[in-house]
Amino acid sequence: YFIQSNLSSHNMALTPDTKVGFLGAGKLVQAIASGLIDVKILKPENMMASARTEAGLEEVKKLGLTGTLDNNKVVSECSVVFLAVAPKVLPGVLKEVGEGLNMEKLLISVVCSTTSSQIVEMIGKDVPVIRAIPNTPVAVREGVIRAYPGEFCSPDQVELCRVLMGPLGLFSILPNEDLINATSGLCGCSPAFVYMMIDAMANAAVRMGLPREQAVKLAAQTVAGSAGMVLESDKHVAELVNDVCTPGGVTIEGVWHLEKKRFKGTVMDAVIRSTEKSLEKVAAHNAPKKAEDVKEEEAAPEEAPGEEVKPEEEGEKVDQPEEVEKAEDVIPADDFDIQERLLKEKAKSESHIDPPERKSDLLEDDDANPGYATINYGDLELGREGCLDKMTSSSSESDDEKKKEKKRSKKEKKKRDSLENKEPDSEKKSPKVGRRNGAEKLDRSEYCKSCRRPWRY
Repeated sequence: YFIQSNLSSHNMALTPDTKVGFLGAGKLVQAIASGLIDVKILKPENMMASARTEAGLEEVKKLGLTGTLDNNKVVSECSVVFLAVAPKVLPGVLKEVGEGLNMEKLLISVVCSTTSSQIVEMIGKDVPVIRAIPNTPVAVREGVIRAYPGEFCSPDQVELCRVLMGPLGLFSILPNEDLINATSGLCGCSPAFVYMMIDAMANAAVRMGLPREQAVKLAAQTVAGSAGMVLESDKHVAELVNDVCTPGGVTIEGVWHLEKKRFKGTVMDAVIRSTEKSLEKVAAHNAPKKAEDVKEEEAAPEEAPGEEVKPEEEGEKVDQPEEVEKAEDVIPADDFDIQERLLKEKAKSESHIDPPERKSDLLEDDDANPGYATINYGDLELGREGCLDKMTSSSSESDDEKKKEKKRSKKEKKKRDSLENKEPDSEKKSPKVGRRNGAEKLDRSEYCKSCRRPWRY
C-alpha cells in the first residue's frame, strides 16, 4: 500500500497539454506548486489558482501561476483540480463549480475533515475524487502525502495523482480512508513536536557555548541524518539506538535520563491526544443536526415585518424578588441550634469568651453595620471591635493570674519544705559568735533562723 515516488517511470499520465488548477491560493497550494516547478514536472504557465481577493493571489503570481477570482474558470480550463479551501466554505465552492466537473476531470482534495463520498454528495453527481493530505514539509519536498482514491477513480487517475504529488515526499496510498484522520497526529502534528526537540537541542548547545545559528543547523542536520538512517537501514529503531550507546558511555547516560523523564511515553501521549482531537473535530464537523433542533427551527413562527411581539404573547413572567439571599448566608434552624450549643460549650471552657445571645449577632452584615467585621475562630464568629478586644485584654489578665498563681505555689512549696526540715529547739546548737579572723569553722548544717541559710565563717 506504500508507494515511493519514482519520476523515471509512469510519466505517461502527464502530457504537455495537462493543466493543473487550484481552488485556493494558501501556503499549502504554494508549497505544492513550487515543488512541481522545482522538479520540472509542470511549467508555471500550465498552472492556475483562484482566490476570493487579489491580495490572496500575490504569492502564487510570484511563482508564475495564472491568478483568477473565478473558480469556474479554473475548473473549465484544467483537467486536474486541487481542492484546497477551508471546510466551512467547501459546500458553497462545490455548489458553484459542480456543473463544470465530470468523470474526465480529476478532483484532488487536500481538505482534512471531509471524506471523498461527502464531496461527491455535495457535488450531486459522480466525480472522481482522491483525498491526498500532505503535511507542511512538502514545501521542501520532504513531506508525507496520505492518499485514498474515491469510488469513481480509475487506476490511471490514481497514477496521475502519484506523479503530481510524489516529488513532494513520501506518497502513501492507505487501505482505508479512516486512516487519513487516524494518522493526523503522526504525520500532520509531529513536525511541530520535532521542531520543539530541535529547539531544545539547540538551546542545550547554546548553554554549552555554541553560537545560536550554528547550534540550530547542527541540531536540524542531526535529526535529518537520523531520519535518513531509519529510512535507509533495515534495522529496528531500537537497534539503531543500541548501536550509538557504548557501555558506560556518555550516550547511555543521556538515554537513561530520558527514560527517567518518560520521554517516549510523553511523545506517545502527544501523538495520541492530537489524533483523538482530530477525530473529535471530524466527528463534530460531520455530525448531522439533532432532530430536536430541526423541529424547533420548523416550529418557530415567522414574524411579520414591522410587527412587534407584545410581552403578553411571550408568555407569563413570574415575579421574582429583587434580591435573593444566598443559600450559604442563611443558617437553618437545626444548624443554628447546634452552633449555639457549641458556642456555650466553648464559653464554659474559655470564660473570657462570651457566646452570642441573639441570631443577629451571627448574621450581622458588614454593609448594614459599618465598623463591625466578623472573624471566624473555628465555630465562633466574633466582632473585631467588641469581642476581639475583650479576648486580648482577658488573655493578658489570665496570663498575669497564671504567673501570680505559679509564684504563690512556689512560695507554699518552699514553706512546706522548710517546715519539714526544721529541727526542734532543744536539739539546735547555738551558733558560735566571734571575730571572722581566728574564728572557728562552723558546721554547715547550722542555719540562720531568719533566712534558713547556712552560716558563713
